[in-house]
Amino acid sequence: GGGGASTASESEPVLRTLRFIITTTDGKKSEAYVPVSVATADKGWVKTGIPLQAVAGFDRTNKSVKEIALSGDSSATFYVGEVQVLNDSSPIYGDTNVHDLNLALGDEIELYGTGSGGASVLRYTWDFDDRDGIQIDAEGQVVKRKFRLKGTYTITMTISDAYGLKKPYTSTIKVTVNP
Repeated sequence: GGGGASTASESEPVLRTLRFIITTTDGKKSEAYVPVSVATADKGWVKTGIPLQAVAGFDRTNKSVKEIALSGDSSATFYVGEVQVLNDSSPIYGDTNVHDLNLALGDEIELYGTGSGGASVLRYTWDFDDRDGIQIDAEGQVVKRKFRLKGTYTITMTISDAYGLKKPYTSTIKVTVNP
């Protein structure tokens, strides 16, 4: 299922997480917390969704939804514009704002990724050096980085389904850091 929430103005509290409470016809309740990304707002409306198989406890119900309740993590007012139940098999794909960088030692860069995955909640992770064995150096759609050693690097951005239900998408950036 999914819903939309309008974003708050600058003077109001910002809604960052929606809580979905799903009651099935056998009277059992399941819940899930879904991040709200205002970066993807369209005319003040944000689309979000949750796969039912990712809802904690839903597998122990009869899987026949009776009602869905929503609450937020702040006292902000939010509006539900539409709720849909759909079968989403669309793949995840995306891109980065750059593909090759030539930097001076100590330069700070801002990198961002854009992605699409149907109704999936997307997670952006970044690996700044494919040789150091650390797979996730940063998380978020927008990240900043300074390189403190000269050399060549491969940055890998991975966009994945937050619930691990779809194949992740990766994109790389080649970086040369000059002394």
